Amino acid sequence: MIPIPDYLNNIAEFEKSTGNWVTFSLRCSCGCRTFLVYENCLTQEEQRLTAPYWDALRSLCAYPSTMTVDGDGTRHYWRILSRDGLEREEVILPPEPVCACVSTVKVGCSACGREYMVFDSRLHGYDGMTSEKSKEELEYQPQFRQKCRAPVAIRIKVENDGSLEEFNANTSLNFDEKAYSNAFSWIAIYNRDKKRKLFEFETA
Repeated sequence: MIPIPDYLNNIAEFEKSTGNWVTFSLRCSCGCRTFLVYENCLTQEEQRLTAPYWDALRSLCAYPSTMTVDGDGTRHYWRILSRDGLEREEVILPPEPVCACVSTVKVGCSACGREYMVFDSRLHGYDGMTSEKSKEELEYQPQFRQKCRAPVAIRIKVENDGSLEEFNANTSLNFDEKAYSNAFSWIAIYNRDKKRKLFEFETA
């Protein structure tokens, strides 16, 4: 059975496991089952800082594109201009600001106000568990905006490999059960009562 991520075990109530997915709801340590939901957002200054990066990325994606890697690991992004792929133009992507690559969701209990980090792309999921993070990225404190006007019951679905052994075989890693549970490949968060998706993220 797919495990519930270890970092959520203390507030998770198992619902079902189907294929490579596990579904669970949230309950605060005080017993309350409804939460305010918050998702990170960019400040005006952060929007200004990220604009050149996103503009360059949109320019690249407007055409068929490819990437090459030099022997020293330097990446080059190319916009393909001809059908045979021989005519191409390099697109220089500015450095990606830290704030542009962080995605987080937290919830606050509607009864006691206690907050829980439900997902942080720097720490949770496959990339969060396997990618090196800079000190600047880990220290970045995102701003949050409220996702729903009123408290909602939360249902979460997580996708992962079918077992620890399968995960380690597929990834050539040597994770233990705890790390494997936190290295899921997909997470989706729902308003359980209205069955409405609030957030979705592919982590691998």
